[in-house]
Amino acid sequence: MQKFGTRFYHNALITVTLMITQFLDAKAIISSRKRALKRELDTIQKEHQIIPKIGILLVTGDQIVMAQAEKVVQLAEGLGFEVSIDQVAERNVERRFPDKLKSMAEDDSYTGVLVATPRFDYPPYEMIMEILPHEKDLSGCHHYAFAKYMYGKPTLVPPKVRAVYDTLEEYVEGYKEKGILIISTKNDGTRGFFGKYLTGYLYDQGARVSIRNVFSTSGKQEQNIEKYNPRGEIIITALNTTSAISGKNLKKGSYVIDTGYNFQRNKLSGDVNIDSATNICSAITPVPGGIDALIPVEVMVNALDVVKAKVGVPRVSTRGRGIRRRGIRG
Repeated sequence: MQKFGTRFYHNALITVTLMITQFLDAKAIISSRKRALKRELDTIQKEHQIIPKIGILLVTGDQIVMAQAEKVVQLAEGLGFEVSIDQVAERNVERRFPDKLKSMAEDDSYTGVLVATPRFDYPPYEMIMEILPHEKDLSGCHHYAFAKYMYGKPTLVPPKVRAVYDTLEEYVEGYKEKGILIISTKNDGTRGFFGKYLTGYLYDQGARVSIRNVFSTSGKQEQNIEKYNPRGEIIITALNTTSAISGKNLKKGSYVIDTGYNFQRNKLSGDVNIDSATNICSAITPVPGGIDALIPVEVMVNALDVVKAKVGVPRVSTRGRGIRRRGIRG
């Protein structure tokens, strides 16, 4: 991961060592996942003569969520799912959302339902959990599903959690021994759900993982980030705050997985200032094009999981099945 350059100064030979950062895009994972999903779905359709149907209830108002929902539709149709999408304007959530979701939840023709909303807490997820059965919730965020996972039972996993795991499996060789630090916050509208779930998931896979709760995501907080990263191994950020972490907060050679996103001035950005982190990190997931790009295909993994549970065959493997490792040797 290093590049060596040679320069002459006053007849002296000086060797300059530069860190070349690798950008971990999602293309390789998406490609392999799609092939594996297509094979399994074709087998199910052939052996059981079913065409699974998924519903998407989209709360409009956020460009990122709307674009991601469209990608889910395109991917699902390409794999062979039947898809139905309905929309609710954010201003009409209280009046129209519950009835629309209830209609999808009670319709037996739907294999699973994805609620695509700009904010985790609006509509309140408690409302969604009361209406949508956990076995149909393709977001994998239902409290019943979370409890089942904590007790080691098969269940749906949040797509972003699986996306991080697949990225580590695909790219970072020996990540379980390197040590993983998750920088999260309880003040992101999710009460730290993603960070807590991801910590448990990676721990269960055998990784050395810890989590730091950042109570403030203001610009002043970046001065305190480095103390959370004493060994500079693998950092996973979940702050949803633009450039909350800069290159000066990272140890040289760190692996960074940026799961945050924020939309400002018509530009999508993550938690890490990518310009200042370049040549500091060994590898980093870009925003956009990194974890966010994996979400639609991971939603499809959950949809196929629901189908397989219904026909009584083993769930989709959570251990990178269909993924070809491109390990980075650190």
